[in-house]
Amino acid sequence: MIQSSRRSKRPSPHRVNSLLASWACLVLLAGCGGGGPTAPPLEVQASIGGQVVDSANGLLGPVTGVTVRVLSTGVSTTTDGQGRFSLAPVPMGDQTLAFEHSGQTASLAIDNIRSAENIQMVVALTGSTVEVRSMDRGSGATNTPGEARVTLEKATNGEDADRPPGPSIPVGDPVAWTYVVANVGDVVLSGIGVTDDQGVVVGCPSTTLAPGESMTCTASDLAVAGQYANVGSVAAVDPDGQPVGADDASHYFGVDGAASIDIEKSTNGQDADKAPGPSILVGEPVFWEYFVVNDGGVDLFDIVVSDDQGVVVECPLISLPAGEAMSCTAAGIAVEGQYENLGFVTAGDGKGNVVDDEDLSHYFGEVNGEESFTVDIQPDHWNTNWPGSSGTVSAKIQGGDLTTVETGTIVLFEADPLDVALPTSTPSITGNHIRADFAKADAFAILVSPQTGDTRTVTVRFVAAGVTVELQAEVEIVGPAI
Repeated sequence: MIQSSRRSKRPSPHRVNSLLASWACLVLLAGCGGGGPTAPPLEVQASIGGQVVDSANGLLGPVTGVTVRVLSTGVSTTTDGQGRFSLAPVPMGDQTLAFEHSGQTASLAIDNIRSAENIQMVVALTGSTVEVRSMDRGSGATNTPGEARVTLEKATNGEDADRPPGPSIPVGDPVAWTYVVANVGDVVLSGIGVTDDQGVVVGCPSTTLAPGESMTCTASDLAVAGQYANVGSVAAVDPDGQPVGADDASHYFGVDGAASIDIEKSTNGQDADKAPGPSILVGEPVFWEYFVVNDGGVDLFDIVVSDDQGVVVECPLISLPAGEAMSCTAAGIAVEGQYENLGFVTAGDGKGNVVDDEDLSHYFGEVNGEESFTVDIQPDHWNTNWPGSSGTVSAKIQGGDLTTVETGTIVLFEADPLDVALPTSTPSITGNHIRADFAKADAFAILVSPQTGDTRTVTVRFVAAGVTVELQAEVEIVGPAI
């Protein structure tokens, strides 16, 4: 849910509670006559949702059965088969979430939760440690002058499907959307209209809402094939004629009734469909993920995932409803040279029909590959003041046959090999090393939620003699005063 409005002017939770208590006492003593006090502005509690993934072996597969709890209220939920969870209501202010799994508990503090905020996050859980991989906090309601505020919550066939794929709906079946509009400010809103970016006609029972009131608008259509997304928007004006609005997305997946299955295989986190794939030192662990999706229109049963090299594949489920997915895993030890294996999946639709799919993956087993080249990162203390800095971080590559290094392929990253920093100029061989300079702002931007005192492992990746080489170095995150 995304709301837009004007200048923020929200009282603290403590102030709201104080006002409520004072107001209640005054009403009891003085009655509700014309000279009595008025109720404080309505505050709408927030919601938190997202996905829990497992970072223990670097595969980031979903973690099911995790209890997620708001410590201050005890409100809790459990992650589903895709590791997803949704918590509501969540009070405003500073809150702490507890993630309980396999007898261990990890805590996560979230500061300054706002009225009606809908926080979406991906967190990596390892034992008693939880790490935020991504967080979207762009949905909090904000105040306008005169406390004019509005929120919109859109649902598809009863599901708050903010993120794809949403509910699976057979092609041609009815789709019903609801748009709940709430006046969460303290002034009357008029001229209320709800629209949809896909041209769906939205009907509302009123064009005016008093403070604290809400209404449900509706729209309908017939499901089309494939992934579908639409965004609902509400617009209104306050008593001064100033506009206020909000919007919210929703999704569904139109299934055509045919059975189908898809498998996507990766090696050490890379979708290495083509050789050489990632370079892995001989004798080091190799992790494969087999991401299986029921992308057809019927439920599938007796799902079997196998590997042509005899790798033992483990899956959490043997059946998948239409539109659902799961991650299967396998592990091995790297052998020398170019390696290729094929992941294969089969399933039945319960009517005797069998569907299947396959996907290749590769790696290159490197002998003493890490001894061929070394890297030195300077400075090795990264300052939290760096965002926006014009300075540089230097990576110095030494050893090996430097002439085989394709300098145009040198990049720097932390956790996500797709989120990289590029050199500010073309690196070149100088004496016995190659120096690659990265803007400090770009280098700091690759870190996931950097905190003062953290020690992070960053990777310099390049291609040498046709082989991808990854060199790692540790850096320390420090505060501004250094």
